[in-house]
Amino acid sequence: MDSTFKFDDNFKSKLVILGVAVLIFAVSLMLFQASDFHFVELFDLSSIQLLIPKLYSVSFILFIITYGLVLALSSFYSYKLSTMQTLFSAVFVIIGLIFSVVYPSYISAFIILSLAPVIAAFLNSKSEKLELGSSYNSVSRSLYVILILGTIAAFIITSSNQAYYFNYFINSTASLAPQAAGSVAGMCVNALSNVNYSNYISQSEVMSAAQTFYDSNRQAIISGANNSTVISSLIPTFETLNSSQQQSIANLYEQSFVNAINLNLQGLKTAISNNTSTQTPSNQSVESALSSLPLFNIFQNNFALITALSILAALALLIIVFKVVAFVFLFILIKI
Repeated sequence: MDSTFKFDDNFKSKLVILGVAVLIFAVSLMLFQASDFHFVELFDLSSIQLLIPKLYSVSFILFIITYGLVLALSSFYSYKLSTMQTLFSAVFVIIGLIFSVVYPSYISAFIILSLAPVIAAFLNSKSEKLELGSSYNSVSRSLYVILILGTIAAFIITSSNQAYYFNYFINSTASLAPQAAGSVAGMCVNALSNVNYSNYISQSEVMSAAQTFYDSNRQAIISGANNSTVISSLIPTFETLNSSQQQSIANLYEQSFVNAINLNLQGLKTAISNNTSTQTPSNQSVESALSSLPLFNIFQNNFALITALSILAALALLIIVFKVVAFVFLFILIKI
């Protein structure tokens, strides 16, 4: 493609496409801001349950659709344009800068998002003919800008204030510790409560324990009556009872034993609930506990790098979605 600038009919018609793409791009940035993502949320384990629903919120889904359409339109716009004519796609960056002024906390995201459609436009302007394959490749390669710059931005932001973000992570871990401990302990107690302990006690053991229990109580009563022979004769020994009476006593003893276990477990569950709901470990205690782990120091020293790699994985999944959406729109644009 040459570097001359001609304000011809072809370029005028392409400006309409560019104008529509810019308008949709502005809408996509507003939708992204409405999704209410914040970088610091990555370090707050206690709010994960609030972060996940944002991924399938209406605003975020519409952002993915509109941004995918922007990428498709920017690639479609630049076909058969000169380098100077394609340069008009830099208006995406201007829009990104304007939104960055209005929403300064999203400056990194908006700038990175504004670069991808510009690169897609320049890459497809060099195509010899309008094809789905070449147009899709230009979009696909432009998305690597989001992947690379997003990862770099995450590393720079985290490393510039690593102590703050690491302490924020420790704080969220400390706030989750009582809940996690309570949940695990509660699960263990619930599991123990559901055990049928009768299955683990043989009838011979129950009968022997019941006999010991019965005879000890009989002897206690007789001793309390000053070893009265009358009382002794009135209370038969366990051996003199018939088999049905012995079995009844054994059953009562077994049931009282199981009831005692369940009562103790219920008391333990209540104690755990009260303890974990009122006690939150300090940051120092959590950090001290974690520092005993072999890899903790490596994790702490490379916290910015680990964060950047996490962002890399998340962006890689997001880019796959963008590619699918952009491909669908490119197919529609090229085939109509």
